[in-house]
Amino acid sequence: MGDPNFLSVPEAVYPGNRGATAASASASFSHKHVQYWSMVGITPSPSPFATLLRRSKFSSFDPQIAQVFASYDGDAHRGNWGFKRPLALRHRRAHITVKAVDTSSQQTEWNGANSQVKFIRKWEELNTGSKRSNKPHEFKGYDSEFSPMEDEQVNGGLDNLPMQPVRNINAMKPKQFQTYLKQLRAQRSDFIEFLEQKGDERLEDKTMYERAQLADNNFHGEFIATRAAQEAETMDSRYINKMGHRSGGLSYSSPSSLQSYLTTKPQPGRVLQAAPPIRGKPEKLVVAFGGLTHSLEKRQADGVQMIKWSEPASKERGIARFRLRDAHLYATPVVVGKRQGAKAVKIRGEVQIERKGYASERSNNYTPGSQAYAGALASPGAGSGVANFSVPPVPKRSLRAKWEPSGGSKATLETLRAILGGQPSGSQ
Repeated sequence: MGDPNFLSVPEAVYPGNRGATAASASASFSHKHVQYWSMVGITPSPSPFATLLRRSKFSSFDPQIAQVFASYDGDAHRGNWGFKRPLALRHRRAHITVKAVDTSSQQTEWNGANSQVKFIRKWEELNTGSKRSNKPHEFKGYDSEFSPMEDEQVNGGLDNLPMQPVRNINAMKPKQFQTYLKQLRAQRSDFIEFLEQKGDERLEDKTMYERAQLADNNFHGEFIATRAAQEAETMDSRYINKMGHRSGGLSYSSPSSLQSYLTTKPQPGRVLQAAPPIRGKPEKLVVAFGGLTHSLEKRQADGVQMIKWSEPASKERGIARFRLRDAHLYATPVVVGKRQGAKAVKIRGEVQIERKGYASERSNNYTPGSQAYAGALASPGAGSGVANFSVPPVPKRSLRAKWEPSGGSKATLETLRAILGGQPSGSQ
């Protein structure tokens, strides 16, 4: 009765045998008219601080990874962005990137990121794919004694070498590193066979020491990367091979030219100036479109003239509606470690002008897949010149009227025939 680990309940509440079946306790004991149940441990609910921390953006913050944060409704009005302290930015459509949550001066270091968000939204509105290009950018300068380049800008520099996933020796413990060295020593014969398979004439009749003295020697790195890739591809491997996104996360879909044309509308752009001439290629114009500059062949300008910078009054000059095609991605932003943002993106593409009446040439102007599209009848004679949606249609030339000689022309022809045939005019 006096044991504090048990709870006494009168028989009127839980009488006799019914109490043992009705109770949810782990054990029950009866003593005369008193029923005892052992107390069941209840897990306490999480504290309010833990709940707030789990729901806040601070739990997913990493100073080494650039992230864009947004705040909405009343939180944005109060400057609450989910961090340690409110920020001075109180606009609900604003976006920020945070470098440090708490600096030595007890401040949250942040920068605006509206331009990056707008750039992504513009690209999503275009709904077009991009092709990754590994060749040097066409607007890079030339390395010479008069204008020397920095090392990271030279084609083939250290920063431009292709990176392949290998074992991270900096993260290994001393025992792990020694084990890794033993594994490499055991693969010496495989490394020699790897060099023989390369078929490089410079490696013939040379010792391993002489091969190591070559200027562009990176054979050991290629061998280690090949081995690491083979280990990651096995079924029982626990390593995850690094697979970078083909467009750096710019777009996760690959729409075709037809899909881009049918699901988007032409957007306004402006012809800025003439592009630098390139020998053997047609003349091109520089067009500002979608937050970037692209090229347009001058013969496809359809009468749109460039801006005259000497005439500030011509505000509407050079404005037209364009579509983007053949976008090439030369550089993607780095978001881990050194932050670059959308400013580091290098995309060059070609645009085409949306001519008036081009959309009306389609045989079915409704949205593909809709009920109206399925039930509409094809317009007679329409859609004959829009089979290729990447190249604008070339207008057909109108047929010239057939020439028929008049009365005076017939007399002249008869006179010429008579002279050439040696017969007088009008003779049979």
